[in-house]
Amino acid sequence: MCGGVCAGVWGWMRIGGAYATLGEGYVRQMCHDAVMAYDDELAQRIRERIGAERALTERRMFGGLAFLIEGSMALAVSGQGGLMARVDAEDGVALTERDGVAPMIMNRRPMRGWLRVAPDVVADDASLDEWVTRCVDFVKGTINAPGNGAI
Repeated sequence: MCGGVCAGVWGWMRIGGAYATLGEGYVRQMCHDAVMAYDDELAQRIRERIGAERALTERRMFGGLAFLIEGSMALAVSGQGGLMARVDAEDGVALTERDGVAPMIMNRRPMRGWLRVAPDVVADDASLDEWVTRCVDFVKGTINAPGNGAI
């Protein structure tokens, strides 16, 4: 049990062919009652695309598996399914217009520059390529940049 830390994290639910976020009560119940592992197959597909990146590390966090480049998290396979994607905050607003893409919410607040990407969105190789490239390119552009605010 997480002691309520997960209360602000929202989950995915398929409603009428579209993804919708659910309130904290649903996720709290899901978090406390079920241990959900990240998608190993999706993690392997990501490794195949970025395995040659310099200073790539993998770290278990947020109930999933994060991929870091030179210590900066680029993306993660979420324990709730799909991806947690790090993107330019300006691009993030437009990207949420796409089906299956939503702002990432932590502690009841949207995380600037982070998106949740539903599993169906990255099911095909072309879509996964696009998201992995977007995330890696963004993080590589922030490394060693003055005032980058890198996490």
